[in-house]
Amino acid sequence: MMAVVAGAVVLSCCAAVVAVWWRFGRGVQPLVLPARPLRSVPSSQTALPLDAAGGLKVRVFARDLDGPRVMLFDYRGTLLVSERDAGRVTALRDENRDGVAESRKVLADNLDVPHGLTFRPGAMPAELYVAETDSVSRYIYDPLKITLSSPAKVVDLPSGGGHVTRTVRFDSKARLYMTVGSSMNVGVESDKHRAAMLVCDADGKNLRVYAKGLRNTVFFTFDRQERIWGNDMGRDLLGDDTPPDELNIITDGGDYGWPYCYGDRIPDPFGGTRRI
Repeated sequence: MMAVVAGAVVLSCCAAVVAVWWRFGRGVQPLVLPARPLRSVPSSQTALPLDAAGGLKVRVFARDLDGPRVMLFDYRGTLLVSERDAGRVTALRDENRDGVAESRKVLADNLDVPHGLTFRPGAMPAELYVAETDSVSRYIYDPLKITLSSPAKVVDLPSGGGHVTRTVRFDSKARLYMTVGSSMNVGVESDKHRAAMLVCDADGKNLRVYAKGLRNTVFFTFDRQERIWGNDMGRDLLGDDTPPDELNIITDGGDYGWPYCYGDRIPDPFGGTRRI
């Protein structure tokens, strides 16, 4: 009897070990999987509607936008779009909710490469922040009249260079985060505000570098824990597949390697010696 009990205990332990190994020992699936290779499709078949999963369909919401970049809905469902190439911010309105914009209105014009758009949380009246290549400005936004007024510059940013777009977002405490790309492909920047994420108060005060070594993090977002996730574009001129672009969790004081390394801490021989 004792032998039977001992055998059962041994078998239970072995089963538990196998279960733990199967769950954890083989490794955890990557958070982001490599994209599947694109299937070659004849040009005659690439027109809308596109194939979409789950019975979804893709249609054209608005046409003839000039370099649309960032999209942002207000609480009434009006879609605000930054048109980089046209230098303007446009409002698109779908009044009958059929998935097509019936009207459009230019909210701001003659801007210098407008890109990032974000509303300041809790602001009354509503405040829209617009990031141009050399600055971030605040506007009073009227969602009923769909107008912007009272423009005021909040922050000056480094302008020009190889990467000209600027992304902006607020956290829940109304702190403003911005990304500024590098001025070159690879090399040491003379301005610490480049190849970095910056943070400041809503009025532009207390501006500082939040994280560095980010060659060109064009877009970023916050998760429910207010961690910052950002896509960073790797350097050029090393081939089609090198280096890989990165998806980073960006932390205060973090250094993400550029220009001294790329990918998962792979040294870059040109990082500290050449500007290209």
